[in-house]
Amino acid sequence: MRTFILFLLLFLFARPLFSQDFWEEIPLPDNVQVNDIYGINENITMICGSAGLYTTYDGAETWQHEIESPSLVYLMTYKNTYYAVTRGIIYRRIGIEGEWEQINNRGHTSDFFCFINDTIIFSGGFQSISKSVDGGCTWDEIYEGGLNESFQSIAQHPSGILFAGSLSYDAYTISGLYKSEDEGETWDKFALEYFSNDIIRIGSSGELYVGCYNKMYAFEGGVFKSTDLGATWDTLRDDLSVTGLVVTPGDTIYAASHGFELTTPGVLMSPDAGDTWQDVTNGIEYPAIYKLELGKDGHLYAVSDGSQDKIYRSIDAVTVHNSHNSDFSVDQPLIYPNPAHDRINIKLNSNISISELLIYKINGQQVLSKSLNQDLNSIDVSALPGGTYIIRIRNSSTTFNQLFIKH
Repeated sequence: MRTFILFLLLFLFARPLFSQDFWEEIPLPDNVQVNDIYGINENITMICGSAGLYTTYDGAETWQHEIESPSLVYLMTYKNTYYAVTRGIIYRRIGIEGEWEQINNRGHTSDFFCFINDTIIFSGGFQSISKSVDGGCTWDEIYEGGLNESFQSIAQHPSGILFAGSLSYDAYTISGLYKSEDEGETWDKFALEYFSNDIIRIGSSGELYVGCYNKMYAFEGGVFKSTDLGATWDTLRDDLSVTGLVVTPGDTIYAASHGFELTTPGVLMSPDAGDTWQDVTNGIEYPAIYKLELGKDGHLYAVSDGSQDKIYRSIDAVTVHNSHNSDFSVDQPLIYPNPAHDRINIKLNSNISISELLIYKINGQQVLSKSLNQDLNSIDVSALPGGTYIIRIRNSSTTFNQLFIKH
């Protein structure tokens, strides 16, 4: 009897560890196929699908059909500005309650943006890379790729180097990872040839992470990492058809896989920059994941590609996402180095008035408070134990949050 009671108690206490869901489903409008998603908070979510762009403002009880299009729509965000691209037309709105407006003439053919600032944008698309210097209103083609080569991702490294990943639609054009060290004037293919380099992410210490859907003449893609700007690469996973890749400020990695052919489907999480992995698909009915994005609220959002598309939001936030309004819109505060040992530097936008710095432990305990009254502030953190902290910078009108790692 005593053994039975002990077994029962162990079962009841252990059960949540194995059955607790990581995801919760968000109800979709009827008969909508989803190809892109961006979450603002638990009430506001935008999706792009086969009929245009929809937004819910009430937790998916109702959906507003805000942009109608017979073609796929791609969604990009920068600070407090949102961009939607479909059939060569770019729509933009300022703020979540702003009105969508068309900002260009037809003809733009690129769908994936890399924002340098409010006016300079690089864009990747079929056969080419383009650049805009007026916030997306006009574009110039700056690089022409192969005949059937498509550029699916562009990212700027803190060093200023631009990286672009390509994929190929035939056996004659060799895909690969490109870089530009002269602000996009010239591009060189230098790594990961034959892979479909769909997604590029930058780690908190400048690491390059690349997610690949597959490799030419093979089914497997994977997740790759470089700590020397692409000179050498480590293979973190080689059994995934990667469709989404999120790297948090603490270098926790979330990789989504469609499960093409014999690859592993679902969402995998690595808490240690790729050394170990665990499955966090629980809560998703059909684990063929088409899209994975980090929302403005720090939650993950995913699109599951089954007999009928479904969308999901992680029950818990996976990071403290940057939050700011137009008062911080020209330049966010720059915090470096991160991770750090003894001191961190905080560079404020010159337009920002005196601000307050607060540092918290992950459990919410405040461990440091200091006034910031210069453009560049050097903060002594040598007394803090090693670990992950939340840095909060605030003034009378806005708040900025970022994770910080102390070694």
